[in-house]
Amino acid sequence: MSYYTIAHYLQGPENLNGDKEKSPSKIDPADLTKEVFDYIYRKGAVPENCQIPKETLDKMRDEFRYWYPMNLRVSAKDLIPNHLTMALYNHAAIWEDEPELWPQGFYCNGHVMVDAEKMSKSKGNFLMMNETTEKYTTDATRFACADAGDSLDDANFSRDTADNTILSLVNEDAWIEETLKATDLRNGDHNIMDKILLNETNRLIVDSAKNFSAMQFKEGTYFIPLRQ
Repeated sequence: MSYYTIAHYLQGPENLNGDKEKSPSKIDPADLTKEVFDYIYRKGAVPENCQIPKETLDKMRDEFRYWYPMNLRVSAKDLIPNHLTMALYNHAAIWEDEPELWPQGFYCNGHVMVDAEKMSKSKGNFLMMNETTEKYTTDATRFACADAGDSLDDANFSRDTADNTILSLVNEDAWIEETLKATDLRNGDHNIMDKILLNETNRLIVDSAKNFSAMQFKEGTYFIPLRQ
């Protein structure tokens, strides 16, 4: 994850292996010595006889210090005993003297099913995110993903939920427009029903915000009328 903070200095677009051309910062991989990385990541001394301009090294160091510590790493449950555990060990070993740079949070989820079935190309239910947003719209896809589940159990993307969300959003938009066009809207002080409505609305906002902050999106959408 620390490499992500400086990757754009070392790799250009369509140049993952670095075999097409030098990096955007014209850095030769041979010049990326241990001393260079110590300077960038560990506040080491300026590397001697370094071919990389100090200005570039300082930019990479500043970039790393700006983005770290890593607040959240989202990954799948099968990576808990290997990749994610080793990420903790690596951070603790490299930044032994700076524990404030260690990862602050991991969020793990299960695999994704579609309509309660394993997603696979052989079943014909394989969904790519860009295809899903084009078919169901971005908002409907968000609701379907949020409703899929938050625990380590496998999440279930329901296409019916996505379809129903589109209908609900269209109906809600139409209702809002019709209501705003009405000329007989009541004015004046709030009566008891007004206060009950406002209180319930505020309660739902608070409850949804708490769940979203805890990354419990399915619980958060429970308070949204689209699920009722």
